[in-house]
Amino acid sequence: MRNLSWKGLLGIVLLLTACGPKTVEVVTDRFPDGKAKIVKLYRVEGKDSTLLKETTFYQSGQKYMEGWYRNGQRDSTWTAWLRDGRIWSKGFYRNGQEDGPKEVYHENGQLFYKGQYRMGKRSGEWKFYSSEGELLQTIDYGEPDTLKN
Repeated sequence: MRNLSWKGLLGIVLLLTACGPKTVEVVTDRFPDGKAKIVKLYRVEGKDSTLLKETTFYQSGQKYMEGWYRNGQRDSTWTAWLRDGRIWSKGFYRNGQEDGPKEVYHENGQLFYKGQYRMGKRSGEWKFYSSEGELLQTIDYGEPDTLKN
């Protein structure tokens, strides 16, 4: 009897988890050698699927870019890497537009520039640096309704 109860409980758990949403990774593009180039993570519930995350790769298999989606649009921090694995850029997206801090680096790892986006437009003070780390220029883009660019 105890064994039947355990099997029955296992069957119920399997049935409940089979009916709920699942996440599925799909390779949507490949390099000529067959390695994954673009991998997308979907949430699947019944016949509906929702894109959650996208990761692109260099041919070596090292990550090139990664970020999350909400309602089919970029909506999180997106990060891009150089071929050696160091960060090349980081930026935040909201509703498909850049909206928040943005940082881009030179190949030697030194900060190239940093600033803020608001509603897809540069906002506030942006600083630009040489590959040696020397501040080259500061530009104030103002707020979105008074943008110079």
